[in-house]
Amino acid sequence: MPKHDKKKEVSSFEGRIKMISCSPHGDPEGIVLESGAFIKTPPHSLLEKEKFKIGTTIHGEGELIASEPNEVFHHAQVMSGKTMLSDDSIDKDSKEELKEKHKAEIKNRKDQPGKVLKTSGTIAALASKPKGELDRILLTDGTSIHIPKDLELSAEDFELGAVVEAKGEFRDYGSMKFLKAESVKLTP
Repeated sequence: MPKHDKKKEVSSFEGRIKMISCSPHGDPEGIVLESGAFIKTPPHSLLEKEKFKIGTTIHGEGELIASEPNEVFHHAQVMSGKTMLSDDSIDKDSKEELKEKHKAEIKNRKDQPGKVLKTSGTIAALASKPKGELDRILLTDGTSIHIPKDLELSAEDFELGAVVEAKGEFRDYGSMKFLKAESVKLTP
């Protein structure tokens, strides 16, 4: 069973970006470091989203909410050198303002068209929510599979390196791919 820390422990992280998880609108919303650690970076928290690139060295701190099978950080500040790339540590009222601003921005943006399809791949990282429910599965090909609550999956249902098959609405943003899962299963 994944270890979810009940106490909100603030821990540091550092490393090079190996993968970027994207939102349905093509914005970065999480990064995987070469160590396997996942750092959640909600789109409203992005200050320098164009600097989120594979290979970029970052450092920061956030709440360590899971340590197995890989570390998962939420409410993080992410920096590259002295530049703040993302800050999700701010107070709740400020977050709400930023969320509303982001919603207004994406209303004026044309998303990639979605199409329902099946995909399969090898699990590179698992990201969970603060209460332990599975939020997304990241595949080695850059696909970010978002897990809706109604699928009732947890990180303990999957292992890093396992092969999964998923079906759902797929959007391709080049090096980042998004799939909102209707179904997810391990393949033999």
